[in-house]
Formats: sequence, C-alpha cells, structure tokens
Amino acid sequence: MFIGLCACLVFSLLSPHKPLLAKTTISVPVTVDIEKNYLAFMNNRTAVQVSSFNSPLASRIVVTLVLIQKALHLGGLGDVEFEFHVVPNSERERAEVKSGRVVLGSQDYWDYDFDDTVYMSEPVIPNGTFEKGLYTHPTNASMLSVRNRESLKDRSAVIGGTWKGDIAVLQSLNIREVHTVYEYRTIPKFLCLGRADFTLLEFSSNPDMAVSYYGETLIPVPGIKLVLPGNRCWMVSQKHPQGDQVFKALNIGLKRLQQDGTIKRAFNESGFFQKRVKGWRVINGEH
Repeated sequence: MFIGLCACLVFSLLSPHKPLLAKTTISVPVTVDIEKNYLAFMNNRTAVQVSSFNSPLASRIVVTLVLIQKALHLGGLGDVEFEFHVVPNSERERAEVKSGRVVLGSQDYWDYDFDDTVYMSEPVIPNGTFEKGLYTHPTNASMLSVRNRESLKDRSAVIGGTWKGDIAVLQSLNIREVHTVYEYRTIPKFLCLGRADFTLLEFSSNPDMAVSYYGETLIPVPGIKLVLPGNRCWMVSQKHPQGDQVFKALNIGLKRLQQDGTIKRAFNESGFFQKRVKGWRVINGEH
C-alpha cells in the first residue's frame, strides 16, 4: 500500500497533465535607475503578490514592469522573471526590441514609435490621458508664478533628447528656448544652475507631488499642466524567438487587467493618473 501511494505521488508530480509551475525568463531593456527602483519596489516579491502601487518607488515604468508580469502570468506564462539588459535611454530600449536582441520593451511607448519589426498592444494609456507637470527648482520663484501659456514665452525648458513627444509639445508653445540633453542626470543640473526654468515630468504620489530627480527635489508649477497626445502601447519584438508567444500571452493578460480595473487602479495609486491636478489648466490646449 505504501509503495503504491508513493508511486502514485511520483507519477502525479511527473505527469505532463499536471506540470510544476514553470518560471519564464523574459529579456527586457532598462536604464540603471529603473532596474534599481524596480528591484527595491518588488523587495523579493512576485508580481502576483503586489496588490498596491502606493509607493514613492512606483514610477510609471516600475508600475508598467509589474503590470507586464501580471499580464503574462494571466496569459499563461506562469511566474515571469526579467533578464535586464541595461541601456542609457528609451530610444535604445526601442532599438533593442526592434532588433530582436530583447523580446519586450520595459514600458509603454507612443504609437508613432512602432513599425513592422514589432507588435503593438492595445493602448495601455489612451490618447488624452498622459499628463505632465512643469517641474522646476523650488528656488525659482519666478517660474512658480507662471499661470498661463502667455507667461511661458520668455522661459526656457530642458528635456531629454529622446522624448520626441515632449519636445514637440514644448516647441508648439513657442517658448524662448528648448535645451535637449541625452544624459538625464543633466536635467536637474540645468535647473539648479538657472540654465533652464523647467522640465516636464510625470506627477508623483507624494503629498506635494515633488519628484526626487537624480538627487535634486523638483516641484510642479501649481495650477498648470500639459497633455501629451497619442496612445501609449506595449512593444514586443517580431524578430525575437519568444515574440509570438509573449505577444499572445500579453494581449490575453492585458485584456483581463483592463476589464478588472487593475491598470487604472495601479496608475491612480502610483500618482501617474493624478486626481489632485484634475482642475488644473491644460496650457497646450490654449490658443
């Protein structure tokens, strides 16, 4: 009897009809800072164990990485582990995915960044919902007094050189000067030294919506914000061997996360969808 029970147990564990839950490794490009913040936020948890995104570490990209893991799990890939490939910026992220060196982008991307080398998911952040604040150094009292588009004309901005959507919006405002930099840590230096008045950043969940950016605290100009046009979607490589499998699983999981409200709740809790700025003036909507 004992031998028979043991044999049945061994058979059930090895049976192809009842497989042990496997872990799937997915290659993803990230910057050093995102990798650091993601690992700190996860704190050795699995994505399934994450139930709240109310954390200073929960930037949009960190939230997106967790949502991607949740989606892939729901899509049938089990517990997904990331194999991070460190890159300097989002432009290199897209290049890595499009070349097939990695299978999946680490964040959502503008719909105009996609081509026939990659798959595009349904919108994760729909058109008209991607808002940014005009962030400045706390000592820049003049910038903090700006309340409309007209008052911006004699101001200067500093922005990441790969942030094409941000650059286009800033240029449409006809401000005095737009500095583009490719080392993101340069942005707060420009603001601290007075070489630029403001940059564009996503709102945070902090009580004052302040953002710690490469060691410097930046705060939003109160009462005004920008809306960046376009849909934001997840990007999967068509050239990578795992591309088809990952894209199918991702779509299944994304649909379920949208239906049960997880996507919206995650961005609300993290502060990316910031309720406190709902009544603020959209200055790139003024003419």
